[in-house]
Amino acid sequence: MSRSVIMSLGRHIATGLSVGVGSRIGYLLLTEARRIPELGEIYKNGLANGTGLFRAALDRFQRAGLLPELPDLDHAARLCLSMMTDVPRIRAAIGEPMTAAEIEAHIGFAADLFLRGCGYRLPGGALTVP
Repeated sequence: MSRSVIMSLGRHIATGLSVGVGSRIGYLLLTEARRIPELGEIYKNGLANGTGLFRAALDRFQRAGLLPELPDLDHAARLCLSMMTDVPRIRAAIGEPMTAAEIEAHIGFAADLFLRGCGYRLPGGALTVP
């Protein structure tokens, strides 16, 4: 269950950053925030929102006993978000957006790597993520 939640969040955000208006807004925020502070605030608000979504999921996984206690859920959530979205965002910004299949493969790998690195345990004690 938790892998599918992480995958769904990552897929939704990565796809939004990769195509259409989302990719153009992402490019604008990254390139112009230095000159226009309000754009930096928009970027930081979006980052905080995405981090909050991942943090809530990680908190649920901890309470369900699927993750060991992580010393800093906010930092873990930011790292998970970054693992899921940095490559799609950068690829879109340089004009080479990822395909849906590339996003899916990237998100799956990032979710597995992140969850395994955090010590995710399937119900029954298994340490692998399907």
